[in-house]
Amino acid sequence: ALKRLQMLSSAVEQLRAMCARRLYREAAHLLLAVAQLSVHFEPFRGVPKVDALHVAIDEIRADLRKQIFADVNKMGAGGSGAGEAGEAGSGEGDGDGGASSQPSLDQLANACAAADALGEEVRREMLAWFCNVTFAPYRHIFNPYGDGGSLERTEVRYTWHRQALKKYAARYPGVFPASWHMRCVLTIEFCKITRVHLAEILQEAGRGESLQVAALTHALVK
Repeated sequence: ALKRLQMLSSAVEQLRAMCARRLYREAAHLLLAVAQLSVHFEPFRGVPKVDALHVAIDEIRADLRKQIFADVNKMGAGGSGAGEAGEAGSGEGDGDGGASSQPSLDQLANACAAADALGEEVRREMLAWFCNVTFAPYRHIFNPYGDGGSLERTEVRYTWHRQALKKYAARYPGVFPASWHMRCVLTIEFCKITRVHLAEILQEAGRGESLQVAALTHALVK
């Protein structure tokens, strides 16, 4: 037990150093090791040294989460890395927006590895962040109350999504853990947003008695 305690103490200090240096992938591996070692000391809760290590681990995890999202938000706001996903398939010109820089992609991949190691809650936060960035242009272009939000343009929505998936595959190979099933996540998010949009369009059309049966039939068929 003493040897494992020394190993845990050493791993915690290494983890702290890795986080400070933003070595997220290395930190991800250490997080898993620390979690495995911590299990052995659950029966020793109340022992000052053990309690101090658990407090330190919780603080490091909390700080790492904040640091990861601060970094990925800078990537999105800076128009590189994940931020470019939002331009996918906009239907305006070729919508290419330039290639994502490799350093940003590497940093995002490492941040995702750390988020994965931090657990389900942080993983969901990362997915929500990426979906929000990716679909921001979609929400703008196909706003139910804008020119692009008409029922007649329903088919264009699916074209947008197909292009977005292609650009995701081209820009982010190996960035997100395979277990996240990102194509499925993006498609589900697309369906959720589209459902809300179409419901608003139909409600508005029904209120104004402007619903076009031909357009509705075409949208349902597609």
